[in-house]
Amino acid sequence: MAIETKLKYKISDGEIVIYSSRVITMFAIVFGIVYAATMGAMWIMSISLNGEVKIEMLYICLLLFAPFLIMFLVGNRQVIFSRQDERIYRSYGVGRKELARFSEIRNIELAGGSPSYRMYLKSDPYGKGINLLTPATPKAIQEFDQNLMPALQKMLHISDAEVVQLPVDLANLKYYTRKGNTFTLLRHFEIGWNIFLLCLAILFLYLGVTTKNAVLIYCIIPMTLIAMGLLTHTRKFDTATKVFTHSIAFFYKKAYRFDQFIRFLAVRTSVNGMYSGTDIKLVFQNDKGKEETVKLLNMRKTKKIEQFMQETKEIMSAVQSQ
Repeated sequence: MAIETKLKYKISDGEIVIYSSRVITMFAIVFGIVYAATMGAMWIMSISLNGEVKIEMLYICLLLFAPFLIMFLVGNRQVIFSRQDERIYRSYGVGRKELARFSEIRNIELAGGSPSYRMYLKSDPYGKGINLLTPATPKAIQEFDQNLMPALQKMLHISDAEVVQLPVDLANLKYYTRKGNTFTLLRHFEIGWNIFLLCLAILFLYLGVTTKNAVLIYCIIPMTLIAMGLLTHTRKFDTATKVFTHSIAFFYKKAYRFDQFIRFLAVRTSVNGMYSGTDIKLVFQNDKGKEETVKLLNMRKTKKIEQFMQETKEIMSAVQSQ
């Protein structure tokens, strides 16, 4: 017999069904009722004043009701774990779409930002993941950990399976250039921006000279050159001295020993709610025992993150070339 909980998920012998966004359904119902009541009141008022309601107004009311219907459908989203065929499906009440196989699941964890439980694939461990529960309130997290997580782990047989390690050739790296024992991170977008700013500075110089505009020559051009300097980040790994150096033109320079490295940090970023890539950072422990982070790269394609990290690990573990 199936067990249904307050968090709107069902656990049975054959499958586990999770209603991942039921809070959206509640909002849709509340706002839909308010909207319908408001439209009804306006309709009654219109009839009492004019004695008729145009059919066009009815179409507009139905059109404006569509967002609440979409919210209701999204809130009814279900993630279904089928024990019979060992697959995971998504459904909105009608039909099913396959998301992944049990063997493709790497882990289930609580994601940051707006707290949510997500399931990550072995093929894309740093991706967006599959949403299982959002938003995750403290009470919901407690119930998820107590009731749902053990059932999911038992069904999926989740373990700390190793990620497939791709071969790394230090003589043919994708994200670094090598010169002797020094490996420098490639940052193509900075080159592009600097070329653009250099062209802009030349244009301002030309306009300043031809128009004898002192503001362009003595203010705008220096600011453009400073901006170019701020965009010129250099990140180098020296396998001879075992030192990582991060510098910003002639403004800033910081060095860390390889043995101060603690871990990688992958942080998903967004601008105005739109995904803008994943920042890959190095976490070091300084001589005072405090953690410091250095951003290496922002990557939009999360499936390439593992390859980038493996190249970086291989460089930091390399011995000095003879």
